[in-house]
Amino acid sequence: MLEIIKQRIITTHPITGDSVEFVSTTSENDGTCNIMHVRLNPTFKVPSQYHKKTIHVFKCLEGALCIRLKGGELEMLPAGRSFTILPLTPYALLNPGLNPVKFEHKIIPGRRGFEDALMIFHGMLKKKELVSFGTRSFLNFISDTYTVSFTEKMLHPLRRYLASKALRDGAYKNLLEKYGRANGLVFNHDTPRGNASPDGMPGVVVYPEGT
Repeated sequence: MLEIIKQRIITTHPITGDSVEFVSTTSENDGTCNIMHVRLNPTFKVPSQYHKKTIHVFKCLEGALCIRLKGGELEMLPAGRSFTILPLTPYALLNPGLNPVKFEHKIIPGRRGFEDALMIFHGMLKKKELVSFGTRSFLNFISDTYTVSFTEKMLHPLRRYLASKALRDGAYKNLLEKYGRANGLVFNHDTPRGNASPDGMPGVVVYPEGT
């Protein structure tokens, strides 16, 4: 009996060494979700952020993951425990331990832009290129990830304009080709995704008003 084993894609932050393994991508599950296994090194912190359109479910697999919510409340997740972040809920991720922590990160509905933004960001860091304000705005937009701060709130209209311009100008495909492939990662985005979330196909990326 022939057994076909899926080759999973892993991307590593070239500076911190933290890694993300793509367990199930939007191309594979018709846009239902993204599932990633993330490994964070000790004392690592993901800055406070929120998402407008997506639900994020975190399940600790090894070690203990700490989630800091708005107001400073802390949720400690030992191995096996899950916690769900609803849209517009600010949160930060921390590894307060002395050893790496591994957790599952599930995004509902699937967001192809989240996968691509991570690939591009790591690819740029790998090539030691500066992530400009405009590029970061675009990556935030396609990944539905926004930083929590008064300054960011004031800059949001500008970031949205720059992101929309990048989509119209074809920057999405160019960035993915240049940095995603430079990072050694290639997703099969040509797979039809039926009624997947409106992240679009390669080169035909259309976001509805309000995204």
